[in-house]
Amino acid sequence: MFGWIAIVLMVGTLGLIGLRLAPIYIDYFHVLDVAQTIVQEGTHAGKSKAELRDLVALRFRQNNLRNLKPMIFKFSKDAGQRLVITIDYEQRVNVFGNLDVVAVFKKTILPS
Repeated sequence: MFGWIAIVLMVGTLGLIGLRLAPIYIDYFHVLDVAQTIVQEGTHAGKSKAELRDLVALRFRQNNLRNLKPMIFKFSKDAGQRLVITIDYEQRVNVFGNLDVVAVFKKTILPS
């Protein structure tokens, strides 16, 4: 009997952690999609960094990423003057009680 209770508690705890982390990773995949779309579409040509941040903010609103700021994107150019986007941010979620999980995301999107 105690063995089954221990198994149910472990599965429940893992399920709870999975349910808390899933939205963070779903948001991350949306952020990656926004960055890859900007690089692939070529809509960034001739735009300043402020205009690119406005474009990112628009895409964030379209994808319902309301808790993320466009400042997580860093724009630069490579040797061929092509746009390179670096994504760097972290999100914190409370699992239960005083236990938090921090997910750190760092990714560089290079032109293809």
